[in-house]
Amino acid sequence: IHVAKLAGMPWEIVERSKEILKKLNQNQENNLEVNLEMEKNNQMDFFTNKFKNILNDLDKINIGETTPLEALYKLDELKKRYKN
Repeated sequence: IHVAKLAGMPWEIVERSKEILKKLNQNQENNLEVNLEMEKNNQMDFFTNKFKNILNDLDKINIGETTPLEALYKLDELKKRYKN
């Protein structure tokens, strides 16, 4: 977790990792496989191509030159493109 923080991983990922570690430590005597499977099903894979593509598309938007209406259209377009 500390290495991820030093590497500049997003705050949400670091905090979520702390929560998972805390739960794992509390549940060591319980069935760890069940807990890990539940956590796996609840988190987004931050390193998929889909996520990278979303970030690239967002990075291309010039917020300073985008009207609120254009921003809504762009958001709707991205939502439709990456649905599922």
